[in-house]
Amino acid sequence: MAGLEQVQRGGCPAIAIAAWPLLSALVALMSIGRGDAEPLEREETVELARDRKQGPTPRYLLGHPLVAEHWEEGAAGLGVELPIGQSL
Repeated sequence: MAGLEQVQRGGCPAIAIAAWPLLSALVALMSIGRGDAEPLEREETVELARDRKQGPTPRYLLGHPLVAEHWEEGAAGLGVELPIGQSL
C-alpha cells in the first residue's frame, strides 16, 4: 500500500497502530454477538476490548471457531444487516 510505512513505534508497526480502533470494534462485536455484552453497551465494550488487549488481535479473533457467527449476531443486535452471501 503506497504511503504506508511500517515504522516502529513502541514495538508496533504504524499500520497496526492505525488498525487498533477497528480491531477493538471487531472484538466488541464478537462479545455482543456471543452475549457477553449488550448492544447498548457498545462504546464501553469497545473501550474494554482496547484496555484488555494482550496480544495480536487477529490471532485472538481467529482463535474463536464461531467468530463469524458471533459477528453476525452482534451486527443483528446492533441493527446492522451484513451482506452475507451477497455480491458487494
